[in-house]
Amino acid sequence: MGKTAALNLGDTLTLTATALDSTNTPLTDRVVVWSTTNSRVIAVQAIGSTGAMAVLTAVGAGTASVVASSEGVKGPTFNLVVTMACCLVGDGAPAAVQQAFQSALARNRISVALPVAGSAVRAGSGYVQMVQSSGADGAVYMIAEADQAGAAYVVGGAVLTRYQGLGGPAGALGYPTSDQSAGGTQQFQNSAALAGNPVRVVSGIVLSKWALLKYETGAAGAPLSEASAFSTLGANSGAAQSFANGVIYGATAGPRTGQAYFVSGPILARYNTIGGAAGSFGMPVGDEIVTGSLHQQSFEGGSITYSAGDAAAVEHPTPKALREWRLRPPRLRRAAARTWPSSGSRTTAPSACRFPDSPTFW
Repeated sequence: MGKTAALNLGDTLTLTATALDSTNTPLTDRVVVWSTTNSRVIAVQAIGSTGAMAVLTAVGAGTASVVASSEGVKGPTFNLVVTMACCLVGDGAPAAVQQAFQSALARNRISVALPVAGSAVRAGSGYVQMVQSSGADGAVYMIAEADQAGAAYVVGGAVLTRYQGLGGPAGALGYPTSDQSAGGTQQFQNSAALAGNPVRVVSGIVLSKWALLKYETGAAGAPLSEASAFSTLGANSGAAQSFANGVIYGATAGPRTGQAYFVSGPILARYNTIGGAAGSFGMPVGDEIVTGSLHQQSFEGGSITYSAGDAAAVEHPTPKALREWRLRPPRLRRAAARTWPSSGSRTTAPSACRFPDSPTFW
C-alpha cells in the first residue's frame, strides 16, 4: 500500500527516489519519472537532470497517489490526502454563483491565495465573498453578485473602502453592476457610482448627466466633491456636484424636474460670482452652445456669454429677472447687490442688471 501523508491545501512536500540494482547499490545516473493519479489534487514537479527529486504541491482537496519509476520499474506508492479548512472561491454559494465568482476574478486577472479565509455569505439580496490576491501586495477584494443578476463583480482598492463605509451590498448603493473602469469608476444598483480620488458618490440625475458626458474621460472629468443641495427663485431644487472641469446641476423638484446641465469655464466663473443657483440667475436651463466664436449658456434668469479672447464672461438678465430683483425685499436686494460691480457710491449693473446692448442702468 505504501506510505500515506496528509497535507493542507497549498502545502508542498519534497520526495527523493533512488534507483537500485539487484544488490541495492544506488544507480544515480538513472532517469526517474513521477506520476500522480489526480493532478487536480497533487501537482508534481521533477527537479534536476535525472528527476530523482520532485516537489509535490497540494492544489485541491481530495486524495491522490504518487509513484516514481525508472526504466519500467515502479517504486512504492505514496498516498496523500489533501484537506482544506476553508475555502475555495464561491464555497457556500450555489453552483451558478460559484462560477460567476470565478469568472469575475478571471475577467479582472486576479489570482487568489488559497484557501480563502471565509466562505461566500448572504448579504442583503445576494452573495459576497472576501478574497486576497496571491500577489506580493496581498490586495483584498470583494466579489459580489446580486440575486438574478447573472454576473458577479469585483470591488477593490479605495472604492472598496468607501463602499464598505457606506454599508456595502446591504447599504444605500446596493450591489455592483460593473467592474471598475480604467479610470476607477464603478457602477452600483441604486443609480449610483463611486469615482474619483478621493472616492466620491455620484448618483441620481447627476450620474445620468455625467454618463452622457462620458464619465471621467469626458468633458466633466472625475468628481471633486460630494453633491450638495440647491434651490432657486424659479422654484426648482436639486443637486449640484463639482467635477474636475465644471459643475453639474440637476433638478429633482420643481418645473425643471429631471433636467440636468453642465456649467464650466468662464461661464461658470461668472455664474459663481453673481450667486450661482441661489442668485438671480437660478439654475441652468441648457448646456453651453457655441456659435462661431460666441459661447452662450441660458439660465432661469438670463444668459451668460463670452467670445474667444474675452477676459471674462458677461451676464444678460431677462426683463423678468430684473423685475423680480427690483421687487425683492431691500435686505435680500442688498445681499444680491454685493455680488454685482459698483460704480462710485451707487450699485450699478454694467452687465448684471441691464439688457444686452443697452447703456441704461436700472
